[in-house]
Amino acid sequence: MSVKPSSESDQQGLWGIFFRGLAMGAADVVPGVSGGTIAFISGIYERLLTSLARCTPKALWMIRQKGINAFWQHIDGTFLVVLLSGVMTSIALLAQLIAAWLESAPHLVWSFFSGLIALSVPMLARQVKQWTLANSLQFSAGLIVALLIAVWRPEALNVSLPIVFFSGMFASCAMILPGISGSFILLLVGMYAPVLHAVKSMDIVFLLVFVGGAISGLMVFSKVLHWLYDRFKNAALAILSGFLLGSLTLVWPWQVVPSSLGTSMKAAMVNAQRVLPDTYAQLSGREPQVLLCVLLVVFGGVLVYQLERKWRI
Repeated sequence: MSVKPSSESDQQGLWGIFFRGLAMGAADVVPGVSGGTIAFISGIYERLLTSLARCTPKALWMIRQKGINAFWQHIDGTFLVVLLSGVMTSIALLAQLIAAWLESAPHLVWSFFSGLIALSVPMLARQVKQWTLANSLQFSAGLIVALLIAVWRPEALNVSLPIVFFSGMFASCAMILPGISGSFILLLVGMYAPVLHAVKSMDIVFLLVFVGGAISGLMVFSKVLHWLYDRFKNAALAILSGFLLGSLTLVWPWQVVPSSLGTSMKAAMVNAQRVLPDTYAQLSGREPQVLLCVLLVVFGGVLVYQLERKWRI
């Protein structure tokens, strides 16, 4: 891969990667949805892991020994830069919009992402070559971990630069896992609102520290995940399938928060009660819009199918 595209097909390929990045960024903004899910269903998950895992200090020596082109090709640099540009563009443009949608019509947002995740589970699970008892236990372990994270109720952290850095690390680790998102991890520790505020207000120091933590987390965790994926692919896929299934509990469309807990985003996600549509209407005062929610679930599923079918690399 060269730094500049050499043909019209290369240009189209780069645009496809950029749009995948946009979709990943949009997913990562939503608490409960992972950009890693989008990466998997759009066919770039292994390529992303490989590219990130090759970004090591040792790889920098290639610049001196073989030149910058060899280094760039080794890390799949054009792919990585274009994809991350799409992610960052999406986060910058959609953070405020998606937050507003979650406030005004959360059940519709959750319905759409429920469809995305629900169809992603069998697509991920079918990549396991042969299901054995060991794989089933690994699937169960991933499911249990996701469910435990979903019911975790930690205290919020004090906002300081070291906390911002480590929050970025943990959020980026979750970002490349198909399943629970980095946004939800930030929400659990009380850092979701500060990060959104920093993006909106362009708090450069905050953002630089957070991005530094995110890059550090990606560099470390991607290597671990790539190693596991390369050597124990079936086990990794089984665990990730269970993890993804467990994350569905986070995006159940009809969620209500006890009035005593307030209306903050943290309360809405961490303390929400999953209820049936009729109960949702009684407790929230909003129309459950069941038909529209079902249509959005179907639309999300159809979109995943089309992405998996047409965007495979």
